[in-house]
Amino acid sequence: MAVKDVTNLRKQGKFQEAYQLALEELREGANEWTRMSLFWALRDMVLNIYMPAHDENKIKASLQTMEELLPYMMDDNGVGELSFQRLRKQSLPHADVIEKANILSKSNPIEAYQNIVAQIGTDGRTLDTIQQADYGWIIFRYLKVSANNLTSVQVQELLRDYMQLNNERPSKLHSAILSFAIRFAQSHTDFSFYKFFLFWGIKNLRYEDYREEYVDGRSFPSLLSRVCEAIVKSNVEFDVEEFVAKFNDKNLVTELLRQAWFWKLWNFHKSNETNRLWLAFDYYACHYSSLGPSLWHSEILKIANQFMDNNEAHRFMSFMMKWDYTGNLRKEDWQNEKADNGKEYPSLVLKSAKKCFEFLKQVPSAQRNLEMVQWLKKIYEQLADTDDDWSQRNYAMLCLWNGDVDKAINIYKSLLISMGEKYYLWAELSQCITDDLSLQLGLLLKAKSLECNENYLGDIHLRLAQLWLDKADNNRAKEELQAYVKHRQKKHWVISGWFQRLYELCEKASATNTTDTKSVDDQLYIDKAENFVYQDYDWHDFMLVDKWVLNNVEHCTFVDNENMSISVKTKRFSILKRQKVGDIVQFRCRISTDDKDSFMQNNPKDTCTPLMIATTDKEKWSILPIQYGVVEYVNRDKQILHILTHKSEQGFYKYKDILPETNSFVKLRAYKETRKEKTWLRIVQLDLCTPEEALSKMKSRVVVVDDVNEAKQLFHVVLGKGQMSDIVRFNQTDIRPSVGDYLKVNYCIRKDKNNKERIKFLNIEKTDETCPNVKGTITGTLSLKSKDDYFYDENDNKLPDFAFVEGHYVHRNLLRKYNIRKDCEVIAKVVLGGDDNWKIYDLEFPSADHHKND
Repeated sequence: MAVKDVTNLRKQGKFQEAYQLALEELREGANEWTRMSLFWALRDMVLNIYMPAHDENKIKASLQTMEELLPYMMDDNGVGELSFQRLRKQSLPHADVIEKANILSKSNPIEAYQNIVAQIGTDGRTLDTIQQADYGWIIFRYLKVSANNLTSVQVQELLRDYMQLNNERPSKLHSAILSFAIRFAQSHTDFSFYKFFLFWGIKNLRYEDYREEYVDGRSFPSLLSRVCEAIVKSNVEFDVEEFVAKFNDKNLVTELLRQAWFWKLWNFHKSNETNRLWLAFDYYACHYSSLGPSLWHSEILKIANQFMDNNEAHRFMSFMMKWDYTGNLRKEDWQNEKADNGKEYPSLVLKSAKKCFEFLKQVPSAQRNLEMVQWLKKIYEQLADTDDDWSQRNYAMLCLWNGDVDKAINIYKSLLISMGEKYYLWAELSQCITDDLSLQLGLLLKAKSLECNENYLGDIHLRLAQLWLDKADNNRAKEELQAYVKHRQKKHWVISGWFQRLYELCEKASATNTTDTKSVDDQLYIDKAENFVYQDYDWHDFMLVDKWVLNNVEHCTFVDNENMSISVKTKRFSILKRQKVGDIVQFRCRISTDDKDSFMQNNPKDTCTPLMIATTDKEKWSILPIQYGVVEYVNRDKQILHILTHKSEQGFYKYKDILPETNSFVKLRAYKETRKEKTWLRIVQLDLCTPEEALSKMKSRVVVVDDVNEAKQLFHVVLGKGQMSDIVRFNQTDIRPSVGDYLKVNYCIRKDKNNKERIKFLNIEKTDETCPNVKGTITGTLSLKSKDDYFYDENDNKLPDFAFVEGHYVHRNLLRKYNIRKDCEVIAKVVLGGDDNWKIYDLEFPSADHHKND
C-alpha cells in the first residue's frame, strides 16, 4: 500500500512527501517495488525542485542513486532506463542548447549547425558522451543538405569532426555517416573512401547493414554492398585477402566485391573503354583469384569469354590462367547451361577450355608455350568423361603437343569408333605417326577419301606430296601438288611457301630420276590405316537384308545369325553400292551392351558400330542356320504361306514357284526383324523337305492319354505336370488309344486367333516309353454318393450316381462297369489330367464280393 501512497503523493505534486515516504519504505523492506517507488520519487525531485533551483550537487547525487536503483527495480519495457537517460541529458551543461539545435536540425539543418557551433564550437568531444550522439546527428543532417555547397576539404573536416566523437557505435547514425561518405566519394576522387571505411571501423557494421533494404515494396542494395562497390570504383590498391579476413562473413564480402568488379568490367565494355577493360580484367585476375569459387567469379569468367573474342581472343588464355581454375570452379560450372527455351549449351568449363585450345592451335608449333599446353591439358583431363567429342579431339591434340603420343593415338582410335567418317580425325592421327611412312600415307589417303570439298584438303595435299616424295613416287607427289595449286588459283587464294619448296623438290627429283616408280593401290594403304585403328575389334559375318531410302539418302540394313542389326548409309562404304539383298559381307565392328563391351551376345540391348567392311564369296543367306517348319495355312489370294518353325515361331513367306499344301514340311532360313518395337520372323529361303527330315528337328516327347471321347471323335493328352495339354481328333491319326496309354508325339506350340497357346501335333506314334509322374494308383475306400435324381437299371433298381476314393471323383460309368452297389475297398488307377489333378480311370478290387447287393 505504501507504493500506491507514494504514487498518489507524486500525482498531487507533493514531491517532498512522496520522496520521504519512498525512502522510509525502502529502509523498512528493500525489494524491486520499493526501489522503483524511490526511483520515480527522485525523478520528480530532480525535475521539479533541484533543476529549477540549479542545485547541481543534489542533481548529481540523485542521478547517482537512480542509476544504482535501476538494475534492481521493477522496470517494465525499459521505461525507467529511458526516463533516466533523458533526465541525465537534461541535467548536463548545454542541455537546452543541444536539444533545441537537435530539434531544429530536422527542419533547418544549416541554421541548427551554425547555432551549435556558435555556442559550443566544432569540437563535440567537450560534451558529455551522452550528448555527442545528438551532436553527431546535427553534423550528419548539415552534411546531407550542404555537401554540394562545401569544398571537398570542408566536407572531410566535418567527417573528421564526427569521427572524433565518442557516440555509440555501431548505430544507425554511424551507418548513416558511412552511407553519406559513399555518395560523396562518387564525385570526389580526392577523398579516399577505402581509408575512411577502415577508420570508420569494419566491426561497426550493424546486422541491418549486411541485408538488402526494402522501402514501399522496393528492394535496395545493402550498405555493405554499396561499400564494396565504392571501394572497387575507387581504384585503390589493397590486400584483398587481408581486407576480407576482417569481416565475420568473408564469403559475402568476397561475393559483393566480385559483383562490383563484374559491373565495373561490364560498364567498361559498354562504354567501349577497351584499354581500361583489359587492364581491369588483368588486375582482377591477379588480386581476386585467391578467394575461392563463387557465382560472380564464374560470371566474370563468362564475360571474359564473351568480350575476349575474335581479335582479342589471345587475351583469354592468359586471363584464365590467372583466374585459376584449380580452386575456383564450382559444380555448376561443369554442367551444361540451359536457356529459357529448354535448349542446352556447353558448360562454362567446356567453352573456356575450347577458347584456350583455339588460341594455342593458331600458334606455330615452334612457338607454342609448353607450360600453357600442360596447363590446358589438365583441364581436358577432367573433361575426359564428357560426351563431347570435340573435347576428346582437343585433348588428343594437347597430348600430341605435350609428347604423350601413345595417349593421343588411343584417344583418336576411340573417337574413330563413332566418328569414322570425319576426315580431319584421320588426318590428325597421321601426325602421331613418325616411324611408319606407309601408315602415314594410309591415314591421309583415308582422310582424303572421306572429304569431297577441296576447300578443306589443302594441307592434306601438301602432306601427301611430302610423303610421296619420301616414298620416291614423284608422279603421285605431282598429282597432289597440282590438285592443291589448281584449287588455290581457282579461289584466288594465297599459295603456301611450303608448296613452292615441295614443287622444287619434285622437279629436282624428276630431273635426276628417269625410272618410273610403280605406285601401290591406294586401298592397300587405306586398309593398313583402318586395321591399325580398329585392330582391337574382330570381323563378323553380316548379310544385307534391306536397302531403303530416307530423305533421298539410301541406307542398308544388315543382320547376323544372332539377329544383331546394323543400319548404315550406302555411301559410308563404297562397296555397298554393288551389294544385293542376301549378300554376305564382313564387318569389323564394335559390339557393346549398356554396361560393357560384349561380342555376339543375343541381347536386344546390344548395339553394333561398323568400322570396316569386306566382301566374301559366301552364298546368299548362308550364315543363317537352316530351320524346319510346317505349313499351317496357304493364303492363295495373297500367295502367302503361314509357317510354324521347329522353334515354335510363326513366320510368313511369299511363294512364287513353290506351292506346298497345308501341313507340308519345309526347311528354311529366316531372321528376326524389329520395327517400331514389333518383332516378327522374316523367312528369306524356303524349300519342301521330307517329313522324316523335318520331324528329326521338331520337339518330341512321351505324353499320356487322360481322356477318350468317342462321341466327339477325339482324345486328350497331357505333356506332363505343369505342362500344356490339348486334344487330338480322330481324323489326325489312325491311333485309337485308351485312357492311360503312352504316346510319342512330335509337336510345335502355336497361338490361335485368341492368342492362346495350343499344341500342333505333327506326328503321333504308340510307344513303350513312359512319362514319369503322370500315372499311379490310390488304395482306399470307395464311398458311393447320389444326387436327388437317381439312376435306375433295366429292372428299375436304383443305382448310385458317383463316388469318391480318398477325395478323388469316380464317374458313374465305372460304377456301372463293375456293378458297384455299396462302399468297398478298391485300388484306383489314376492319370494326370490337364488341370494337374489326378483322374481315376479304372478300378481293381482286393476282395471278390465288392459288387454284391445288400
